[in-house]
Amino acid sequence: MIKIALLIILFIFNNTLYSREPIYDVAFYSYHKPPLVILDKDGKYNGGYYYDIATKVLNEAEIKFKLLPLPKNRARIVFANGEVKISCCDNPQWRQRPEEIKVQLFSKPIGKVSDVYVINKKIPLNEKNIYNNHYALIRGYTYKSSEKFKKVSRLANEKDLLDFLNIGRANIIIINKRIANHFMRYSKYKNLKVYKTFSEDSIHIRVNKSLKHLLTRINKAIDKIYQKE
Repeated sequence: MIKIALLIILFIFNNTLYSREPIYDVAFYSYHKPPLVILDKDGKYNGGYYYDIATKVLNEAEIKFKLLPLPKNRARIVFANGEVKISCCDNPQWRQRPEEIKVQLFSKPIGKVSDVYVINKKIPLNEKNIYNNHYALIRGYTYKSSEKFKKVSRLANEKDLLDFLNIGRANIIIINKRIANHFMRYSKYKNLKVYKTFSEDSIHIRVNKSLKHLLTRINKAIDKIYQKE
């Protein structure tokens, strides 16, 4: 009877703590980014690879949260200054601003992504020196070796990159492979093709160092999820 009573008390205590825990804003993607982030006609989240894995981990960790739609560059700024203390989906190599490094911690990997070069078959490409081309990249994103790129145009999202390349405004883009495959199924992009892999990376949940206790819960949740799969 004593053991049962102690278990009941512990259960009530844990639930009381959970009910008192704040609801954390999680910096997340602000636009339709299929198949990684899918928005419905009202602009509300409706699934996608990033959405599914982020919410699955945070729910398993029993963290109360609200996804906060933010443009990527804005998300990086508010995380660095402490306005928002959790974000997804990130990689340490993508978040190398000094003010970010100072405050950030990363979870164990929650998934993997691959970025590829996409080119326009009708536009000449300097293959001898891949850096000596006109690149279109996403505003607010960090790309390894981008300081070597001869010319760069920054655009809002992946769809804009594909359209920019399609009309010949650039001759190479770097884009998530899943997104490239999703859009390049359409005849509109029949002249575009994947050239080769740019990078393969893990993705993580990023937390402010002041929430290190949440990181422990997040990592345990990741372990539990992957043990089931």
